[in-house]
Amino acid sequence: MSVESRPPRGRLFLIGGPSAVGKTTLSIALAEAVDNLEFLSRYTTRRPRGAPTDAVEYRPISQALFDQYAAEERFIEYRNYDFGMSYGLDRETVDRYLSKGSDCVAVINIGTLDQVRRNAPDAVTIFLYVDLPVIEQRMRERGDHTEEQITERLANARLGLAEAEQYDYVVRNDGAIEDALDELAKIVVSSRQ
Repeated sequence: MSVESRPPRGRLFLIGGPSAVGKTTLSIALAEAVDNLEFLSRYTTRRPRGAPTDAVEYRPISQALFDQYAAEERFIEYRNYDFGMSYGLDRETVDRYLSKGSDCVAVINIGTLDQVRRNAPDAVTIFLYVDLPVIEQRMRERGDHTEEQITERLANARLGLAEAEQYDYVVRNDGAIEDALDELAKIVVSSRQ
C-alpha cells in the first residue's frame, strides 16, 4: 500500500505598518520576485481607487457582510476604522494556500498583531515604515482620503510605530523601493531555511 505524501505546510509572511508606507505595493512585488510565494488580497469595505491593481489588492464586500464574517471568526485579523473602511485577512484562503505547501504574503492592519499571534502563531511578521511626514505626504498625494481619514491614519501611524518592536522584523521603506524589496526577499529566503 502506498502512502500519499503531503506537501510541507507553507509559511505565512504578514506585512504590517502605517498607511502609505508601501505595504501592498511591496507585498505584490515580493510575490512576483520570490518563487513559490503567493500574494493574498484582503477583504475590504473601502471603495476602489480605480487603479488597475485594485482587483489584485482587495476583495470588496459590503460592511454588513464584513461584519458577518468577523462575527463568524473568518478573519485571521481584521479592523474596522472609524471613518468607513474595514479590512480583514480571510482565514480559509490562507489555509488553502498553506496546506498546498505554498508560502503566502499578505498585508495586515495596525493594531491587530494580537489577533495574528492568536490565530496564526507561526506567521513571520514584518513591520514596514517610513517617517510620519513622508506618510502624510504620500496620503495627501493619493487624494482618495478625507481629512478625517488622514487624521485617523496619522494617529494610527503614531501608535503603529510604537508597536514596531513587537514584529519579527522591521524594514524601512524611505529610499529606493528596490532596497526595501531586497530586504524583504532576504527575510523570506532566510525564514525558509
